[in-house]
Amino acid sequence: AQEVVAKGNVVTPGQSLSPTARETGEASYLDVVRDRLEANFAIPVWLKRLDPKARILLQISASGSVIRLSFVESSGNAEYDRIVRQTVEDSQPFPEPDESMADRVASEGIVIDFPLR
Repeated sequence: AQEVVAKGNVVTPGQSLSPTARETGEASYLDVVRDRLEANFAIPVWLKRLDPKARILLQISASGSVIRLSFVESSGNAEYDRIVRQTVEDSQPFPEPDESMADRVASEGIVIDFPLR
């Protein structure tokens, strides 16, 4: 195994965002929403073993409440989809989106994949 050496004060490439995402703060807002969901997301071990995946579209109002939750892709497992819905319910209200993106988050929404990260 190769040893990894950590060096201080070294510039790393990091993660770049498109100019649009950087301007709107959309990526950071998505992270905040994901973090909130992650804090409330728990599934039983038996269900986790099935490795279910789902994708949802969340439309969030300027005040941080969910206007609409729809499944872009269902997991195919009713219990998992119920837990995803419950996680969203338990995570409300979300932080208010910045004014620059509030309209887009409310009308177009944001897509979130489960499991998170």
